[in-house]
Amino acid sequence: MNPITLVKSFDDEIKMAYAMRDATNYVVTIYGFDFDPQRHVALMSMELGNDSLEKRVEILHRMNPESQMIDGSYISARDRKNIWIQLINIIFALYRHNVVS
Repeated sequence: MNPITLVKSFDDEIKMAYAMRDATNYVVTIYGFDFDPQRHVALMSMELGNDSLEKRVEILHRMNPESQMIDGSYISARDRKNIWIQLINIIFALYRHNVVS
């Protein structure tokens, strides 16, 4: 990929991320980006997403192990609902911005 195409691709990605961030607060923030034409390296400065859905579910399960005994679930109904709401908001934002169809 030539440098101009690479820079354009990163620029488009950053614009999309900003638009997505305005649509939902469940998107990682990108603070800036730079391109080193001599090394053909693009760099992005972004928020550290220190959690994944898998980690979050494990943490919620450890926080409330008795919920497994009550209804067979790993996390409480309230926490499951919150996760679903976030996932649906993310999917709608992706759809509105034509990232998925």
